[in-house]
Amino acid sequence: LLKRKPDLWQPLLWQDAEPIDGNNLRQEYIDDILTNLVPNLMHISFAGGETLYQQQHYEFIAAIPEEHAAHIQLLYVTNGTVTEYKKYNVFDLWKKFKKVVIVVSTDGVLERYNYFRQGANWAVVEKNMRAFRAAGYDVYSEITCSVYQLFYLSETIDYLYDNNLSVDLSSAIVQSPLIISPRIVPDDLKQEILSNWNTYLSSINDPVKYARAKAVGSHPINYM
Repeated sequence: LLKRKPDLWQPLLWQDAEPIDGNNLRQEYIDDILTNLVPNLMHISFAGGETLYQQQHYEFIAAIPEEHAAHIQLLYVTNGTVTEYKKYNVFDLWKKFKKVVIVVSTDGVLERYNYFRQGANWAVVEKNMRAFRAAGYDVYSEITCSVYQLFYLSETIDYLYDNNLSVDLSSAIVQSPLIISPRIVPDDLKQEILSNWNTYLSSINDPVKYARAKAVGSHPINYM
């Protein structure tokens, strides 16, 4: 998603009317964006798939001149597992941009994360989140909530908040496939989850943490 300056405010997508393979954009599209859009852009959002595994993403970011990068804010939604790809290092590439915001999609923490993200390692994700923050980037945690995450939502919130891994927390509901949607929870378990959630909230003495936990959890809890 590309967003122009206020006088050219409308959002723009890389996908035009003609179908494009999002993982293999034609060079002509990239050249057109660099030449005609980048000089007037304020925001570029990378929100689908895992952008930090895509070669063309790095080539595109590297090709943006410093004079234009200085007025562009980057937003990434990522699983947080990658900071280097082949010859590229995100910290080197991001230095020239006005601002970088990173939303880390989190299925859980520690061993639960490793279970749901087979092949991934929570220790690596946490290390990267700390490195992002140390570099001055805004880091947010978005807890993905399927039927599984509802049972240990408080555990995830506690770890992320108590370890100061992100600026703020949010949640996103997994609606597909339906078999793992929070909506499939039987009524008796819904009452158990709700009771445990309310007990957890009442145990929080920190008013800031309480407000954040309630905001994060109320959406998926009420959705089920």
